[in-house]
Amino acid sequence: MGALIDAARAYGPATPVWVDAAWLSAQRVSFDSLPSLRLSGYHQISSTRAVTEGLQFRSLAESMNDAVAWWDAQTEQPAPKVLSRAREHELLTAWRAHSP
Repeated sequence: MGALIDAARAYGPATPVWVDAAWLSAQRVSFDSLPSLRLSGYHQISSTRAVTEGLQFRSLAESMNDAVAWWDAQTEQPAPKVLSRAREHELLTAWRAHSP
C-alpha cells in the first residue's frame, strides 16, 4: 500500500484518508467502486503463466500516470460503479464533518 500512496503523491501533496467501512456502506458506496482490488479477489490470481508467456510489468508510477491521463481524457460520464472525483470530494467532506 505504501508504494501506491507514494506514487499517488507524485501528482501533488496528498494525505490518505482512512474511512470506516460501515460509514461508507451507509453512504451507499460499493467496495467495487473504490480504487482497491483487495476485496475483489484479483490479488489471488497467479500471473505465473502470463509472465512465462512474456508479460512484462511497468512501474506503478507509469501505470498510475497512464490511468489518470486516460481517465481525464474521457468525455462521457464514468460507469455507475466508478467513484467520480465529485462524489469522492462529497464523501470526504461528509466524513470530515462526521469524524470527531
